[in-house]
Amino acid sequence: MPKLQGTRTYWKPSASGAAAAPRQILKNAGYVSVVLQGVQYKANGTFWQQNFGGSDKITVSTQVTWQAAGDANKVAAAIQDFRKVKVPSVNALAIGRNIVLKVPAVANGLEMQVSVTAIHDDGLGKVLQILNSDDFKQPLQLAPVAVGQALMVASLVKKVFTDVDPSQILSASYPGIISDAAISDPVQNNRLVEGYVILIVKQDDEDSLDFDPSLLSVTGNGLLYEGTPIDNTYVVYNVTFDPWRGRDTGSTWSKKFDAASNKADELIFATPDQRQGIVAAAFDLLKEGGALLADDDNYIRAEKTTLKKAAFQEVQDKIAANTQPAHPAPLPGPLTLAAPVPSRAPTAAIRELKIAIEPTGPHDRDEVRAYAEQLAASGLPFGFSFRPQA
Repeated sequence: MPKLQGTRTYWKPSASGAAAAPRQILKNAGYVSVVLQGVQYKANGTFWQQNFGGSDKITVSTQVTWQAAGDANKVAAAIQDFRKVKVPSVNALAIGRNIVLKVPAVANGLEMQVSVTAIHDDGLGKVLQILNSDDFKQPLQLAPVAVGQALMVASLVKKVFTDVDPSQILSASYPGIISDAAISDPVQNNRLVEGYVILIVKQDDEDSLDFDPSLLSVTGNGLLYEGTPIDNTYVVYNVTFDPWRGRDTGSTWSKKFDAASNKADELIFATPDQRQGIVAAAFDLLKEGGALLADDDNYIRAEKTTLKKAAFQEVQDKIAANTQPAHPAPLPGPLTLAAPVPSRAPTAAIRELKIAIEPTGPHDRDEVRAYAEQLAASGLPFGFSFRPQA
C-alpha cells in the first residue's frame, strides 16, 4: 500500500440553499455532531497484485479526540468497516455513522482521523470482525458512562493494531480547531465548520489534488467532480451544530427536577399546615438537581442556566396556582368607597351590601379594576364593583 503524497481539505454546504461561506463553530456557542458520511479507498496493491490480481482484507477505523486544556482529552475510536476487496480497485465504503454526538463546543479542538489498514493476519481478522459489530461503534459523548465505554473500545482498537506494520496504514485527519472568534478562510485554517469537510488524498502520480470546489458535490455517501465519481481515496465528514442540546430526561438532575414538580403538585390537596413543608421540600429538590446539572459536562453554561430557570419557574407556577389569595393590601393614595344611601332603615331582608370603588387619585384604571376583582374574590361579606371616573 503506497504512502501518502499529499492531502487537501475542501468544504461544501451540507444542505441545499445553505450559506455560500462555511459557518465557523465557535467556543461555548452550542453542540457539535459529526457523521462519517463516506470513505473511498483506492487499493493499488503490490507489484504482484497489480499484475496477477489478488485481494486484501481492509479495515476502516476512526478516532475522534476531544482536545481539552491540560490532559483532560477524551478519545473515541471504533472499527467502522471490515471487508475483503479486490486489488487493484477503487472501493466506495458507505459508512454513514455518528462519530461525535452533541458534544459541547467548549474544548480547544476536535480532531477527526480515519485510517484504512490492510490486514494479513487471519487471527487478527476474527478479532476485527467482532469489533466491527454495532456494540463497539459508539460515538464520542461526554456523559461519564459513555466516556468509559469509548475509552474501553479505543483501548481495544489500539491493542489490535499494535502488531500492524505502520507502513500499512493509510490515514487522513482533520484537526478542527474551536476558537473564540471567527476568522477568514476557516477551512484552510483548520477551524471546525458546519457542512461537509472533505479530505482528498493523493497516493500516486495518477491522482489529482487540484479540484475546483464549486464543481465538487456530495451525493449520498459518495463524492463527485463535475457529476462523475473521482478515483482518489477520500473521506467525507458531515459536521452539524445545534445551539441547544435539550433536556436529558434520563439524567439524575432531570429526575430531581421532575420530583420537585411532582412535590409541588401535592399542594392541590394539602392542608394549610402542610403547605410550608411541601414548598420547602420542592425547593430542596430543585437545589439538588441544580447542583447535579452544574457538574454535567454534556451541557454548556448558558443552557444549564436556562434549564435551571425553567425547572424553578415550573415549580413556582404550581405553587402560585395552588395558593389561596390573601386579602389584598390597599392601593396607595385616596380611593372612595361609595355605597348607596338606603331610603329606609335596613331590614333583615337586606343580605348583601354592594360597594362601588371609584378612583379619586392618580391610579391606573386597569390597576383599580384588578384591585376590585381581588376584593371580590377575597371572601369579604360585601359585593364590589368598579366605577371609572367620569
